[in-house]
Amino acid sequence: MTPEQLHRAVLTATACLAHRLGTHAGQGENTGPVAAGSAKTRARTELGALMAELRSAGPEHGPPANLLELEGAIRGLRGERHHMAEIGGDRLRTDYRFLIRYLTDTEPDIQDDFDTVIRQAREHLMRRLTS
Repeated sequence: MTPEQLHRAVLTATACLAHRLGTHAGQGENTGPVAAGSAKTRARTELGALMAELRSAGPEHGPPANLLELEGAIRGLRGERHHMAEIGGDRLRTDYRFLIRYLTDTEPDIQDDFDTVIRQAREHLMRRLTS
């Protein structure tokens, strides 16, 4: 896999996740330790709900064999980069492809206007990179 292919997979998966889960804890508008703590708790709860949904997804979605690895890939996209350190590039791409397919199949907003979701993700990433 080329770096460009991995970058595109990361961008698309980030777009779908940002649409589904919102911004990463600690990057929202609230400040202070209490707000940051509640945002992190909310982010963990949302991720837990998504992982439970992915675990129960039927074979028609073609889930990857290693769902812990998938969770590591998702958490890496959400800012916890150390979770991706042990996952190879090809496996990350497979995880992202599954995630993108699943979210575009199950989220009507993503299906209806995928280009807007990608545009919003690019804007979100640019804000993160420049702040």
